[in-house]
Amino acid sequence: MQEADCEVISGDGKIFKLHQFILEKNEFFFAMLNSPMIEGQTKVLNLEEKFDILEGIFVYLYSEEIFVSKEKDLFDLFVAANKYLIRNLEKELTENIIKRLTTNNVIQVLLIAEHSNVLLFNSAINFITDNFETIRNSEKWQALTHELKDKIFDKYLEKTKKREQKLYKEMKNEKELHKQALQKHCISPSSYSYNKKSSESEWSISSTLLAHFEKIRYIHLAGCWLAGWLAGWLFGELNLENKS
Repeated sequence: MQEADCEVISGDGKIFKLHQFILEKNEFFFAMLNSPMIEGQTKVLNLEEKFDILEGIFVYLYSEEIFVSKEKDLFDLFVAANKYLIRNLEKELTENIIKRLTTNNVIQVLLIAEHSNVLLFNSAINFITDNFETIRNSEKWQALTHELKDKIFDKYLEKTKKREQKLYKEMKNEKELHKQALQKHCISPSSYSYNKKSSESEWSISSTLLAHFEKIRYIHLAGCWLAGWLAGWLFGELNLENKS
């Protein structure tokens, strides 16, 4: 690779010797290095970020790899990527930060993303509403503006309403399935009817079934009478034969 032909000086006074053709792949640095201002003439850029953060920026521009040593640097690198319009790095960092959201860092992420990244901002809002009671009772909650708190309250109420509607629908479906199961395993309504006026709420036998029982009882009684008559007749016949 050719020798370095431009320099970047960090906020803490450290110098990066870099290649202009690498930096010019990014629209922000392209504009700076080709401007009529002193930066374009000297090829020396003074940036306010500290060495560790700018190192992460330039490592990505050279290799497309993310280099951070701790979580704070990850957030600071995201801010710098957004500031210097390094869109691919910002996208990768957004996905990375979303996976790392916790109740301890989500307020910080929300404040970082409020005016810079819609996806990260909405992800932070959703995370807060999913852990609302824990985060609302934390000290970091007090750092939020009333406007942000209103947005979180509105989202929380919306999600709560949806959960209640979902629960109601599930319970209604379960009740219907239970009703169908009872109808499948119980005697049909034409045989039994539920006496709603009864204080004891008992099942009463319908008149149709009672009529069937009455018929069966008469047939049983007639059968018994006929069996008794036949037994008496046979007994009498046997006595006559013995006498003769």
